[in-house]
Amino acid sequence: RCVGYRLVARVERTHVGGNGATLRRPRPFVGPNELVGAIDADVEAAAAGRGSLTIIVGEPGIGKTSLMDEVAHRGRSRGTPSLTGRSSAVGPTDAFEPWAHILARALRTGLLRPAALPESTTASLLASMPVLAHWLPTPARDAEAHRSPERARAAFRVAGQLAPLLASVGRAARGLVLLFEDAHRADLASLDVLQHVAAEVRELPVVLLVSARNTEWAHHPRQREHVDALATLPGARCIELQGLGAADLCALSKTTGDGTLRLDLAARLRERTGGNPFMALQLMRQPDESSNR
Repeated sequence: RCVGYRLVARVERTHVGGNGATLRRPRPFVGPNELVGAIDADVEAAAAGRGSLTIIVGEPGIGKTSLMDEVAHRGRSRGTPSLTGRSSAVGPTDAFEPWAHILARALRTGLLRPAALPESTTASLLASMPVLAHWLPTPARDAEAHRSPERARAAFRVAGQLAPLLASVGRAARGLVLLFEDAHRADLASLDVLQHVAAEVRELPVVLLVSARNTEWAHHPRQREHVDALATLPGARCIELQGLGAADLCALSKTTGDGTLRLDLAARLRERTGGNPFMALQLMRQPDESSNR
Protein backbone atom coordinates (compact mmCIF):
# COMPACT_ATOMS: atom_id res chain seq x y z
CA ARG A 1 0.00 0.00 0.00
CA CYS A 2 1.37 3.42 -0.98
CA VAL A 3 0.78 6.60 1.00
CA GLY A 4 1.34 10.02 -0.58
CA TYR A 5 1.65 13.48 0.91
CA ARG A 6 1.26 16.97 -0.48
CA LEU A 7 2.84 20.01 1.16
CA VAL A 8 0.03 22.37 2.15
CA ALA A 9 0.84 25.95 3.09
CA ARG A 10 -1.00 28.95 4.44
CA VAL A 11 -1.46 31.60 1.80
CA GLU A 12 -1.52 35.38 1.72
CA ARG A 13 -2.87 37.74 -0.91
CA THR A 14 -0.29 39.76 -2.80
CA HIS A 15 -1.29 42.77 -4.89
CA VAL A 16 0.00 42.88 -8.42
CA GLY A 17 -0.05 46.22 -10.18
CA GLY A 18 -1.40 46.98 -13.61
CA ASN A 19 -4.78 45.28 -13.83
CA GLY A 20 -5.38 45.32 -10.09
CA ALA A 21 -5.42 41.53 -9.85
CA THR A 22 -4.37 39.72 -6.71
CA LEU A 23 -2.39 36.51 -6.48
CA ARG A 24 -2.53 33.86 -3.84
CA ARG A 25 1.01 32.96 -2.86
CA PRO A 26 2.36 30.30 -0.54
CA ARG A 27 4.33 31.04 2.60
CA PRO A 28 7.84 32.40 1.95
CA PHE A 29 9.77 29.84 -0.05
CA VAL A 30 12.48 27.79 1.66
CA GLY A 31 14.44 25.55 -0.65
CA PRO A 32 16.99 25.44 -3.47
CA ASN A 33 17.19 29.15 -4.31
CA GLU A 34 19.96 28.56 -6.86
CA LEU A 35 17.60 26.35 -8.87
CA VAL A 36 14.78 28.89 -8.61
CA GLY A 37 17.19 31.56 -9.83
CA ALA A 38 18.19 29.41 -12.80
CA ILE A 39 14.54 28.85 -13.72
CA ASP A 40 13.91 32.60 -13.32
CA ALA A 41 16.53 33.08 -16.03
CA ASP A 42 14.67 30.50 -18.14
CA VAL A 43 11.48 32.57 -17.78
CA GLU A 44 13.34 35.64 -19.02
CA ALA A 45 14.67 33.63 -21.98
CA ALA A 46 11.16 32.38 -22.79
CA ALA A 47 10.06 35.99 -23.27
CA ALA A 48 12.61 36.09 -26.10
CA GLY A 49 11.30 32.83 -27.57
CA ARG A 50 13.82 30.39 -26.08
CA GLY A 51 12.18 27.59 -24.12
CA SER A 52 13.55 25.16 -21.55
CA LEU A 53 12.84 21.85 -19.82
CA THR A 54 13.45 21.11 -16.12
CA ILE A 55 12.61 17.74 -14.54
CA ILE A 56 12.24 17.70 -10.74
CA VAL A 57 12.15 14.36 -8.92
CA GLY A 58 12.13 13.38 -5.27
CA GLU A 59 10.27 11.63 -2.49
CA PRO A 60 6.78 12.69 -1.32
CA GLY A 61 6.84 15.91 0.70
CA ILE A 62 10.36 16.91 -0.39
CA GLY A 63 9.12 20.17 -1.92
CA LYS A 64 8.51 19.53 -5.64
CA THR A 65 5.11 21.23 -5.67
CA SER A 66 6.34 24.01 -3.39
CA LEU A 67 9.20 24.75 -5.78
CA MET A 68 6.96 24.73 -8.83
CA ASP A 69 4.44 26.99 -7.09
CA GLU A 70 7.25 29.43 -6.27
CA VAL A 71 8.42 29.50 -9.90
CA ALA A 72 4.85 30.08 -11.08
CA HIS A 73 4.27 32.84 -8.53
CA ARG A 74 7.47 34.65 -9.42
CA GLY A 75 6.60 34.43 -13.09
CA ARG A 76 3.05 35.70 -12.59
CA SER A 77 4.27 38.58 -10.43
CA ARG A 78 6.04 39.98 -13.47
CA GLY A 79 3.31 39.14 -15.95
CA THR A 80 4.23 35.64 -17.17
CA PRO A 81 1.20 33.32 -16.93
CA SER A 82 1.38 29.71 -15.78
CA LEU A 83 -0.71 26.64 -16.57
CA THR A 84 -0.73 23.45 -14.52
CA GLY A 85 -1.70 19.91 -15.46
CA ARG A 86 -1.85 16.90 -13.17
CA SER A 87 -3.47 13.48 -13.01
CA SER A 88 -6.04 12.29 -10.49
CA ALA A 89 -4.52 11.17 -7.20
CA VAL A 90 -7.00 8.31 -6.85
CA GLY A 91 -8.98 6.15 -9.20
CA PRO A 92 -8.48 5.59 -12.92
CA THR A 93 -6.89 8.37 -14.95
CA ASP A 94 -8.55 9.69 -18.10
CA ALA A 95 -6.48 9.84 -21.26
CA PHE A 96 -4.81 13.24 -21.69
CA GLU A 97 -6.10 14.39 -18.28
CA PRO A 98 -3.15 16.69 -17.44
CA TRP A 99 -3.40 18.35 -20.86
CA ALA A 100 -7.15 18.76 -20.45
CA HIS A 101 -6.46 20.63 -17.18
CA ILE A 102 -3.93 22.86 -18.94
CA LEU A 103 -6.24 23.69 -21.85
CA ALA A 104 -9.27 24.19 -19.62
CA ARG A 105 -7.33 26.67 -17.51
CA ALA A 106 -6.14 28.50 -20.63
CA LEU A 107 -9.72 28.73 -21.93
CA ARG A 108 -11.16 29.83 -18.57
CA THR A 109 -8.61 32.61 -18.15
CA GLY A 110 -8.79 33.86 -21.73
CA LEU A 111 -5.25 32.85 -22.65
CA LEU A 112 -6.94 30.82 -25.38
CA ARG A 113 -10.08 32.10 -27.09
CA PRO A 114 -12.40 29.45 -28.59
CA ALA A 115 -13.42 31.71 -31.47
CA ALA A 116 -9.80 32.00 -32.55
CA LEU A 117 -9.30 28.24 -32.89
CA PRO A 118 -9.69 26.57 -36.30
CA GLU A 119 -12.66 24.22 -36.46
CA SER A 120 -10.34 21.30 -37.19
CA THR A 121 -8.36 22.04 -34.02
CA THR A 122 -11.53 22.27 -31.95
CA ALA A 123 -12.83 18.98 -33.33
CA SER A 124 -9.54 17.22 -32.70
CA LEU A 125 -9.26 18.46 -29.11
CA LEU A 126 -12.87 17.54 -28.30
CA ALA A 127 -12.35 14.06 -29.71
CA SER A 128 -9.41 13.45 -27.38
CA MET A 129 -10.60 15.46 -24.36
CA PRO A 130 -14.43 15.59 -24.24
CA VAL A 131 -14.32 17.53 -20.96
CA LEU A 132 -13.31 20.60 -23.00
CA ALA A 133 -16.88 20.72 -24.33
CA HIS A 134 -17.59 23.01 -21.35
CA TRP A 135 -15.48 25.71 -23.04
CA LEU A 136 -15.30 24.82 -26.73
CA PRO A 137 -18.20 25.07 -29.19
CA THR A 138 -19.30 21.87 -30.90
CA PRO A 139 -17.89 22.01 -34.44
CA ALA A 140 -20.04 21.38 -37.47
CA ARG A 141 -17.68 18.54 -38.37
CA ASP A 142 -18.24 15.45 -36.25
CA ALA A 143 -15.53 15.18 -33.60
CA GLU A 144 -15.95 11.41 -33.69
CA ALA A 145 -14.14 11.37 -37.02
CA HIS A 146 -11.02 12.60 -35.24
CA ARG A 147 -10.95 9.80 -32.71
CA SER A 148 -8.09 7.32 -32.97
CA PRO A 149 -8.05 4.01 -31.07
CA GLU A 150 -4.27 3.82 -31.39
CA ARG A 151 -2.55 5.64 -28.52
CA ALA A 152 0.53 6.69 -30.48
CA ARG A 153 -1.51 8.18 -33.32
CA ALA A 154 -3.84 9.97 -30.93
CA ALA A 155 -0.91 11.40 -28.94
CA PHE A 156 0.84 12.56 -32.09
CA ARG A 157 -2.32 14.32 -33.22
CA VAL A 158 -2.86 16.01 -29.83
CA ALA A 159 0.77 17.09 -29.65
CA GLY A 160 0.48 18.54 -33.14
CA GLN A 161 -2.43 20.69 -31.94
CA LEU A 162 -0.91 21.61 -28.59
CA ALA A 163 2.50 22.87 -29.64
CA PRO A 164 1.13 25.69 -31.85
CA LEU A 165 -1.42 26.64 -29.16
CA LEU A 166 1.25 26.85 -26.46
CA ALA A 167 3.48 28.82 -28.81
CA SER A 168 0.70 31.32 -29.51
CA VAL A 169 -0.05 31.77 -25.80
CA GLY A 170 3.64 32.19 -25.01
CA ARG A 171 4.18 34.75 -27.76
CA ALA A 172 1.13 36.78 -26.76
CA ALA A 173 2.10 36.77 -23.07
CA ARG A 174 5.86 37.07 -23.69
CA GLY A 175 6.50 33.71 -22.09
CA LEU A 176 4.55 30.87 -20.49
CA VAL A 177 5.34 28.64 -17.49
CA LEU A 178 3.93 25.14 -18.05
CA LEU A 179 3.81 22.84 -15.01
CA PHE A 180 3.28 19.10 -15.56
CA GLU A 181 2.93 17.63 -12.06
CA ASP A 182 3.19 14.04 -10.86
CA ALA A 183 4.37 12.44 -14.10
CA HIS A 184 4.84 9.18 -12.20
CA ARG A 185 1.08 8.59 -12.26
CA ALA A 186 0.16 10.20 -15.59
CA ASP A 187 -1.51 8.16 -18.30
CA LEU A 188 0.82 6.97 -21.03
CA ALA A 189 -0.98 8.93 -23.76
CA SER A 190 -0.34 12.16 -21.84
CA LEU A 191 3.31 11.22 -21.46
CA ASP A 192 3.54 10.55 -25.19
CA VAL A 193 2.29 14.09 -25.77
CA LEU A 194 4.71 15.42 -23.16
CA GLN A 195 7.55 13.74 -25.02
CA HIS A 196 6.57 15.47 -28.28
CA VAL A 197 6.14 18.90 -26.65
CA ALA A 198 9.37 18.60 -24.66
CA ALA A 199 11.29 17.71 -27.82
CA GLU A 200 10.18 21.04 -29.33
CA VAL A 201 10.23 23.20 -26.22
CA ARG A 202 13.55 24.93 -26.95
CA GLU A 203 11.90 26.46 -30.02
CA LEU A 204 8.83 27.59 -28.03
CA PRO A 205 8.42 30.57 -25.66
CA VAL A 206 7.67 28.07 -22.88
CA VAL A 207 9.33 27.07 -19.60
CA LEU A 208 8.33 23.44 -19.07
CA LEU A 209 8.66 21.97 -15.56
CA VAL A 210 7.91 18.28 -14.96
CA SER A 211 7.73 16.70 -11.49
CA ALA A 212 7.67 13.04 -10.42
CA ARG A 213 8.12 10.90 -7.32
CA ASN A 214 11.15 8.73 -7.93
CA THR A 215 10.19 6.61 -4.93
CA GLU A 216 7.29 5.12 -6.90
CA TRP A 217 9.09 3.95 -10.02
CA ALA A 218 8.70 0.30 -9.02
CA HIS A 219 4.93 0.72 -9.32
CA HIS A 220 5.09 2.80 -12.52
CA PRO A 221 7.91 1.43 -14.72
CA ARG A 222 6.44 2.71 -17.98
CA GLN A 223 6.15 6.21 -16.58
CA ARG A 224 9.77 6.00 -15.46
CA GLU A 225 10.83 5.16 -19.02
CA HIS A 226 9.12 8.32 -20.25
CA VAL A 227 10.70 10.56 -17.61
CA ASP A 228 14.13 9.00 -18.18
CA ALA A 229 13.72 9.70 -21.90
CA LEU A 230 12.87 13.34 -21.16
CA ALA A 231 16.13 13.69 -19.24
CA THR A 232 18.11 12.74 -22.37
CA LEU A 233 16.68 15.56 -24.50
CA PRO A 234 19.17 18.30 -25.46
CA GLY A 235 19.32 21.05 -22.87
CA ALA A 236 17.17 19.20 -20.31
CA ARG A 237 17.90 19.94 -16.65
CA CYS A 238 17.17 17.07 -14.23
CA ILE A 239 17.21 17.75 -10.48
CA GLU A 240 16.66 15.34 -7.59
CA LEU A 241 15.56 17.38 -4.58
CA GLN A 242 17.31 16.69 -1.30
CA GLY A 243 16.20 17.38 2.26
CA LEU A 244 16.66 20.78 3.88
CA GLY A 245 19.67 21.46 6.09
CA ALA A 246 19.38 22.62 9.69
CA ALA A 247 19.64 26.32 8.80
CA ASP A 248 16.87 25.97 6.21
CA LEU A 249 14.70 24.12 8.73
CA CYS A 250 15.13 27.11 11.06
CA ALA A 251 13.95 29.36 8.23
CA LEU A 252 11.04 27.00 7.53
CA SER A 253 9.96 27.08 11.17
CA LYS A 254 9.85 30.88 11.02
CA THR A 255 7.22 30.71 8.27
CA THR A 256 4.80 28.94 10.60
CA GLY A 257 4.39 32.10 12.67
CA ASP A 258 5.31 30.26 15.90
CA GLY A 259 8.86 31.51 16.24
CA THR A 260 12.18 30.20 14.96
CA LEU A 261 13.51 26.77 15.89
CA ARG A 262 16.89 26.75 17.61
CA LEU A 263 19.71 25.51 15.41
CA ASP A 264 20.53 22.54 17.65
CA LEU A 265 16.89 21.43 17.62
CA ALA A 266 16.76 21.92 13.85
CA ALA A 267 19.78 19.62 13.51
CA ARG A 268 17.98 16.96 15.55
CA LEU A 269 14.86 17.47 13.45
CA ARG A 270 16.89 16.94 10.31
CA GLU A 271 18.18 13.64 11.68
CA ARG A 272 14.63 12.49 12.33
CA THR A 273 13.11 13.61 9.01
CA GLY A 274 16.01 13.67 6.57
CA GLY A 275 15.13 17.34 6.02
CA ASN A 276 11.82 16.46 4.36
CA PRO A 277 9.82 19.73 4.63
CA PHE A 278 6.41 18.08 4.96
CA MET A 279 7.52 15.74 7.73
CA ALA A 280 9.44 18.51 9.48
CA LEU A 281 6.42 20.82 9.48
CA GLN A 282 4.24 18.11 10.98
CA LEU A 283 6.69 17.63 13.84
CA MET A 284 7.09 21.40 14.33
CA ARG A 285 3.35 21.64 14.91
CA GLN A 286 3.47 19.11 17.75
CA PRO A 287 3.41 20.79 21.17
CA ASP A 288 6.60 19.15 22.42
CA GLU A 289 8.52 20.45 19.38
CA SER A 290 7.10 23.99 19.26
CA SER A 291 7.68 24.54 22.99
CA ASN A 292 11.41 24.01 22.54
CA ARG A 293 12.01 26.86 20.09
